[in-house]
Amino acid sequence: METARRAAVSAAETRRASELLAYLIDAAPGRVGSASGRTSGFDWRTQVRAAVGPHAPTLQICDRSAALVSLQSGRHYALTSARLCPVAATS
Repeated sequence: METARRAAVSAAETRRASELLAYLIDAAPGRVGSASGRTSGFDWRTQVRAAVGPHAPTLQICDRSAALVSLQSGRHYALTSARLCPVAATS
């Protein structure tokens, strides 16, 4: 019975982490930089970096990442995405 309860708690945490990671990636600013905070039982950090390589005169690919650490279990979660961002935002 205890194993089933722990599995359910872990699954709920993973679901909340996945939702928060997706939100943080979507909400990350379109400029290079980082942010961090604490919410919904997680410490979180986002980072936007200019990707290395050729780019168009006004657009460039930026790597966006979000990372969480559960305050309850200590588990780490992360998500990375590439998005277009203005070249001026990467200076």
